[in-house]
Amino acid sequence: LPAACQDMNAPLVVNGQYNSERWAIGLDHLSCGKLNTASGQQFKFSVPSNGLDNELLKAAKLDAALSEVQVDYRIDQGTWITPFTERVEVQQ
Repeated sequence: LPAACQDMNAPLVVNGQYNSERWAIGLDHLSCGKLNTASGQQFKFSVPSNGLDNELLKAAKLDAALSEVQVDYRIDQGTWITPFTERVEVQQ
C-alpha cells in the first residue's frame, strides 16, 4: 500500500498559502526516506496530526490518483499511538 510521507521541517503555511510540498506519497513506508523535499530534507513515514495536515495529505493523495494510503499510527492496549507530537509552525 502506498504510504503517507511528510517533510517535518516544512512549514504548514508559506506566504499565506497552505504548503502543498509538506506531504508526498511513497511506494511504501520504507520509501519515504528516499524522497527528497524542496528544502533538501528527507520525508518521513507519518500521520497527520491536525486538520490542515489532513487536508494537505488528501490533496497529495488526489494528485497521486489514490484513495488510500498507509499512515504511521497503531493501536497499543486500546490507545492510538503516533510516532511524534508535532510543533506546527506558520511562516508569514
